[in-house]
Amino acid sequence: VKISIDDKLIRTLGKGTCFGERAVLFDEPRSATVEVSSTVAELWSLDHQQFRSIVSKDMREELVKRIQLQDTTVSLKSLRHLRSIGAGSFGSVRLVEHRRTKMRYALK
Repeated sequence: VKISIDDKLIRTLGKGTCFGERAVLFDEPRSATVEVSSTVAELWSLDHQQFRSIVSKDMREELVKRIQLQDTTVSLKSLRHLRSIGAGSFGSVRLVEHRRTKMRYALK
């Protein structure tokens, strides 16, 4: 399937992947359009209640972390330097943390 926002292709998903979890997890309207791009695709759907009953609390927390990694609004000003991880001929790598979400990134 192809995922797009405002007619701009964001990503293509293959066999065994899922989409739409953000809308269910955060109780918000869907943010993207999904288009089947295969003649052999098999799609399953769950409503909000089914999703909550099947997906455990730990699984939901992991999905939230993965969604946070997709945040494209992170700016350098929103990051706090924690420590240097290493250095090489192409520069240094630092461990940084987002000030609001506490999500950590390796920044080169």
